[in-house]
Amino acid sequence: AMQHVRAGSCALVNAGVVVDKGQRTTGADATFELSAPDVVGIYVNEILFALHALATGGAFYLSYQLAEFALLWRFLLLLRPCFDHVCITPTFAPGRNPVYCYLDGFKGLDTVHVRAAAC
Repeated sequence: AMQHVRAGSCALVNAGVVVDKGQRTTGADATFELSAPDVVGIYVNEILFALHALATGGAFYLSYQLAEFALLWRFLLLLRPCFDHVCITPTFAPGRNPVYCYLDGFKGLDTVHVRAAAC
């Protein structure tokens, strides 16, 4: 997807993996399952895409549903210096566990923090 989106051309990138327990792919008996390594790979690609696509001053909205919150904190430790503001909120839906991260004020592609986070 990066080759189709000009670097620094997006004001907002919305990303994340949230799978409802009852979600179906096709047919009455099909279910949609992703392993934790699959989901981590998706998050890494989405974060790299956001760092590529965001314009200076842009925002990144990430929904995070894995139970491994230590991984979320690692992501945020890398991303925090790339943005002016970070806001994290839980879901309001009972029985659901996504955490929503809104990172605002992207500092731009050419900053040392973005180059470090992308490595």
